[in-house]
Amino acid sequence: MALKFIRGDDYTRVIMYAPTPLTRMNNDDRIRACYQHTCLQYVTNQQVNNQSVRKRFNIAKNNVSFASKIIADTLEAGLIKASDPENASKKFASYVPFWT
Repeated sequence: MALKFIRGDDYTRVIMYAPTPLTRMNNDDRIRACYQHTCLQYVTNQQVNNQSVRKRFNIAKNNVSFASKIIADTLEAGLIKASDPENASKKFASYVPFWT
């Protein structure tokens, strides 16, 4: 599961979780993990797309729609954005963190 950052007035708390299977993550956990995956891929100059999300979450190739839902939820949360806003094809879409 992805790290959880909690910011207070004069502190920051980081919660580290043990590895958790996708089926035991709630939607917020999946969104946070997708965002952190996107950040790590960005700083290592690698693309985030449906295939990389499937690999990160160990999602079977025949379950592409679940990876697409995780990406869509993370987009909706405003944590990632399309790397090429002009690209209308979801099949070839890639993503970057919102702060790029």
